[in-house]
Amino acid sequence: MIARLREERGIALVMAMMLLLVMLMVGLAAMSLADGQTGSSAFERRTESTFNLTDAVMKNQIQLLSTAWPGSAAAAYPSSCTQSSSNSVCPDASNIQSQFTTPDYSAGITWTTQVQDDAGPIATYYSTAGATACGASCPSYDANGDGKVWLRAQATVRGQSRVIVTEVTANASPQPFPQNVITADHFATNNQGRKVIVDTKGNSAQPAPLAVRCKVGAPSSCLNYDPTKGQVSPDTTQLGYNGGFAVPPNPAGTCPGTPNPCTLTTSQLDALRTIAKANNSYFTSCPASIASPVVNGQTVPVFVENGPCGFTSGSANTAALPGMLVIASPACTSAAFAIGGNYVYHGLVYVPNLGGCTNNLVTLTGTSEIDGAVAVDGGAGVVCGASKANIVFNSNVFNSVLGFSGASAVQSTWRELPAHG
Repeated sequence: MIARLREERGIALVMAMMLLLVMLMVGLAAMSLADGQTGSSAFERRTESTFNLTDAVMKNQIQLLSTAWPGSAAAAYPSSCTQSSSNSVCPDASNIQSQFTTPDYSAGITWTTQVQDDAGPIATYYSTAGATACGASCPSYDANGDGKVWLRAQATVRGQSRVIVTEVTANASPQPFPQNVITADHFATNNQGRKVIVDTKGNSAQPAPLAVRCKVGAPSSCLNYDPTKGQVSPDTTQLGYNGGFAVPPNPAGTCPGTPNPCTLTTSQLDALRTIAKANNSYFTSCPASIASPVVNGQTVPVFVENGPCGFTSGSANTAALPGMLVIASPACTSAAFAIGGNYVYHGLVYVPNLGGCTNNLVTLTGTSEIDGAVAVDGGAGVVCGASKANIVFNSNVFNSVLGFSGASAVQSTWRELPAHG
């Protein structure tokens, strides 16, 4: 027995088995490592795919906010948009799907966007808990009128979800406007006294022009006032005014009733209309108040689609924060904007005159006053003059000629949230 134990036959087999065992352990470890690396790579790829989808959905929703800002309850967005939504203010699912065709997206994708007002617990900082707690106080439109809303986007790809949130702001840009105290086809006063009816200097360093498109000097049907009585002071009247832009609101190429271009182009007028809609100051007919909303320290236009508007008492806006009133399509049977009594409007009154009227579309009587400027397009005119200066130039009014120029994300507010909450 001892002799057999001392024999060395078969030792190679033992060594071979031990080596095989070691190789097997190394191979299994290598396979495990490779499998882990493959799994990590797949996880990272799906994570990036999910982020790309979330980012695309968010950008698509911001683009829609640029064309239809939710400035009122009537323009509110759905409580949420998903890949099943058919609302025109929701991202188009088929369009998004067409952009994501790699295998990661073949198993089906889901996404959600939500618009909420920046109020209550999410007034300055968004959190999922705060958004949930805010409830009806944070509706899906800009209820507080500050031109800002929160946008939350979430997407899921192959069971992995990512959530992005950012604040979105409505952008406003100045629209070019002639800085005249009055711009019209013709002008008249109905007071024969020796008093200032139109103060062309007002608060400015230099007097502003009183510009008319007609070409016959005062006194005439073109400029119907007595220049010897100081009714326009300083007298800055300009005949044959042809200022404006080459593309008017109507397709004929010129403003209705005149060969001259209009004050604003179609797109510029639409920008005023859109920013009014975004700030709940758009009306199809004249509202009870024409005071301009104040957004971020600036007033935005009140846009009235169809006149007339008339007031005899009270006031709108202030001399420090004048507004803008646009009456697009007045009836030619009366003035688009007629004020009397002691009513005071601080701001710029603009009548694009899309109906091609030739009558006086802005009239002032009594001790009423426009503290700002007046512009009437086409062949229509302005008449004023009673017992005081009815139109006093205020150069600040042109700061309120703001048009909607889209929406954009506030970069400092962009961040990713935990997918679970």
